[in-house]
Amino acid sequence: MAAPDIAADLFKAAIAGLRGKARRYTLYGSKNDLPMILSKKLHGGYARAGDGGSNIFVADGIDTVDASAVGDDILGLGHSYFSDDKSVLSDIYYVVEDMLPPKKRFGLIPRIKAGLEYWLFKP
Repeated sequence: MAAPDIAADLFKAAIAGLRGKARRYTLYGSKNDLPMILSKKLHGGYARAGDGGSNIFVADGIDTVDASAVGDDILGLGHSYFSDDKSVLSDIYYVVEDMLPPKKRFGLIPRIKAGLEYWLFKP
């Protein structure tokens, strides 16, 4: 899931229904995603599932990756990092092709939020 523009609390409720339907779920977010920032403002400031930085979404059963350190794009919107950045594309490949957990993928640094592990791309 790349930059999902849905309220974080609604997303958390929705993922409960996904349990057991796939071997791995990975979510990418970024604090530099301008469309996500604008959407958050339009929705009264409520956290979005695709947020990054200190607002990164974490949940049990989801491998969350904060892509805030990567992804400059040509338009400066910060929204195409998941399809333009070589680090992110490589990471997606290892998720899809090999079903590797984040700790076995190259270029990710573990962090903890609310007692749950999430990952950062190395800058």
